[in-house]
Amino acid sequence: MVCSLFRLRRGVWQTSTIAALAFLVVGCSEGKVSQCNQLIGVANQAVTQVQSVTQSANPAPGAPGTSNANNANNIEAMTRIATAADQARTEMEGLQFSDERLTQFQSRFVAMYTEIGNATRALVSSAQASNSQGAQQAFDQLKTATEKEAPLVTEVNQYCANPQ
Repeated sequence: MVCSLFRLRRGVWQTSTIAALAFLVVGCSEGKVSQCNQLIGVANQAVTQVQSVTQSANPAPGAPGTSNANNANNIEAMTRIATAADQARTEMEGLQFSDERLTQFQSRFVAMYTEIGNATRALVSSAQASNSQGAQQAFDQLKTATEKEAPLVTEVNQYCANPQ
């Protein structure tokens, strides 16, 4: 009787241990939904930061009819946008994905944020130097970089909407 009780307890302990380990493995590994939420969360945060800056900013640096004070405010706003792009890039780079497709999306976001930050800083430099040709080039680069966002977001949303 004592031996069978010991076997029963040992069996229960082994079953409990196996169940606990399985729970930890499943609980610690992140599924596709969780990883998608992380990626989307960083992207949404970047958009929110840029929108916050642009909503409080004045017309673009060097726009006709703007004063020097407005230009200084706009340069400050553009600098904050470059900083937000750098922060988004850093946060995006810090994410770890087991899903290869999400890693590809992550790389594209990192490249886009890098391009946005660089183009924005070039625009600021050109505006400060009153270099209209340089400002136009930087603006075109910024426009090209930001145009990548909508298709990328659409692809991420389509991929993440499929739970498998």
